[in-house]
Amino acid sequence: MLRAAVVVYFEDMVLFVTRAFFFALGVIALLLQACTSESPAIDSPQVSGSKTPNSLLPISFIDASSLLGEDIQSKTFSLAVSDLSGDGEDDILIGAHGQDPYLYIREGVDFTNYSTTLFPQRKKSDRHGYTIADLDNDDDLDIAIASGGSDGVGKGSPNIFLINTTSGDDLSFQSVEVDSDLSLRRGRSRSFIPVASPDGRTVDLYYATLLRQGYPNMMMRNAGIDGKLGFSHDTDHFLSHPINDHGRGVIADLDGDENNDYLVIDGNTARLLWHPISGKAPIVLASNAYSVKVADFSNDGALDIFIGRAAQATHSDRVTENGSELIYVITKNRANDISSISFKSYSAILEMKLSQHIRATSLERPDGASDIFLGKQLANPDSRDFVVEKTQAQGKPDQFLKAGIYIWYSSDSQEWTIKWKFHSFLDVFKGVIRGEALSGLTTSGLSIKEPAEISDMILINKGAGEFEDLRINSLAHRLKTVATTVADFNNDGWLDIAGVRHGEQGAANGRPFILTNNPKQAFSLEEMPRRAQDKLHRADLIAHGFFNDDQKPDLIITNGFGQIPGTWGSSQLLLNNTPAAGKAILVHLKGTHSNRFGIGAAMMLTDVKGRPMGYRVQGLNTNISQDTYWQHFGLGTSEPPYSLEVHWPDKTIANYHISGPGRYQFQQ
Repeated sequence: MLRAAVVVYFEDMVLFVTRAFFFALGVIALLLQACTSESPAIDSPQVSGSKTPNSLLPISFIDASSLLGEDIQSKTFSLAVSDLSGDGEDDILIGAHGQDPYLYIREGVDFTNYSTTLFPQRKKSDRHGYTIADLDNDDDLDIAIASGGSDGVGKGSPNIFLINTTSGDDLSFQSVEVDSDLSLRRGRSRSFIPVASPDGRTVDLYYATLLRQGYPNMMMRNAGIDGKLGFSHDTDHFLSHPINDHGRGVIADLDGDENNDYLVIDGNTARLLWHPISGKAPIVLASNAYSVKVADFSNDGALDIFIGRAAQATHSDRVTENGSELIYVITKNRANDISSISFKSYSAILEMKLSQHIRATSLERPDGASDIFLGKQLANPDSRDFVVEKTQAQGKPDQFLKAGIYIWYSSDSQEWTIKWKFHSFLDVFKGVIRGEALSGLTTSGLSIKEPAEISDMILINKGAGEFEDLRINSLAHRLKTVATTVADFNNDGWLDIAGVRHGEQGAANGRPFILTNNPKQAFSLEEMPRRAQDKLHRADLIAHGFFNDDQKPDLIITNGFGQIPGTWGSSQLLLNNTPAAGKAILVHLKGTHSNRFGIGAAMMLTDVKGRPMGYRVQGLNTNISQDTYWQHFGLGTSEPPYSLEVHWPDKTIANYHISGPGRYQFQQ
């Protein structure tokens, strides 16, 4: 019989007090910085509190992005929170689309940028999901990077595997060469989803990809050799077939038969693909779907579903500015479509990024910057990304005969003007403009429509594959719910939902939001802080972790999805400062007979009276985004002691006694 060992983490008192002292200083500094800033950093209150009914415990956050160091703008496509350094503290990995990622290692209160540790030499490739798991079965966390196939044409970029070679305090990773069966450079990869192997001892990878002939989704089986990376395709697996998969799906047992099903975004449809042993046909859960999460919102041991949906695109013209940046998307609405905008700027120069993405399959495209005309003289800049002075763009052109972009400055009105005249082969113009004190934006000839309202969905699992659709007013919006994360943010014993939304390209982002749960699953909505710079580009991903020592889940948000003008946003770190939050239990699993980090383990916490306090599955919801490996249980007003039943991936069942709040490691 296997014996279950439990190790309880007790922080050294001196270390704990020191960390608490310096963290308090950091929070005070952040508050002073917000109070003394000359320009508004956030366009909603610094601290957001839930003004919700039913006596819900308010949830609030404070912006702590400065803890990440210098504000860095980047593209994104992936976000992961995990303890890559092996010190018990959560780190942050931001996967950048087409460029090297950013790796932030937590060191006490602050984070240190260790990005060059992953790629000492710059390595440009079309990257998507970054997945953190023990891939070579040696008790530390490695990284699998799903790359891409260049819009489904060309050679594309191979998948990348970084093996953790850290020794002592020397954090290091080594890129491993793999054969074509794993590199799949022509596949349109989106993410590797980690799942427990059939015997539970290792971590397999499910390869999720957009449609491209010859490159289906594929279950990849781990060879199980300690210290060696080795995967092979399981072509007989029921999920090894073509799916138009955006890599945002969740593999989980959703009907209670102890076999994993697949909740997938197939194109723009949320589908549930049941395990064949159930005998059930696939079902459609929602149209206009964009993101999904799975969690037990009702504390009954069954997994429920959240579906983030997207308002139907209007293909309107969109122009948005935040005082220092302006982004635009101008669409062709009629045969002879000429639109323009005007604005003022304090600065003598403007920085312009007008290099929009045109698919490689396009037969025609603008030749360099030959269709960009500056001032009365109609001068061409050297490239589509350029800096222009007022003197270079002086005077309105006398005529607008050629198709393209006309930019000029008027000394009389002190206004900049941009006018667009469409090519016959182009039906959209996109761009980003940066300057000082942008103001007085006016438009002419633009076509603007408001999207129709749409509602996200929460489906409560009633058992045997049946779900109840909660129709809640707080789920309605006119944007696109691009990502969510699930945690008990107020430690009241019920899982809440935090998410981000963006609109059509060129439109302002929505504010991050919290859906606060209660025993009746009412899910009241409250918006969170949004800095001025987060208004533009396109909100992308959100994940939770523990970035200080207070046992309350914190958030990391990225902003910079897609092509111009959606790229180059800033990340935001939000620390949970819910004042009345109760205590919590944090659980870390260490498998010996099961895989090292217990991926696939299911656990139920009960209080002294045997009442359920939460059901969790390790590794759930890991796809384009990834939450911490720490499993968190808010305790509300319940009394200790507690009992945790763990169904380990190798089918072993163990019960652990927990005396009270704190961090625990359980070993099987």
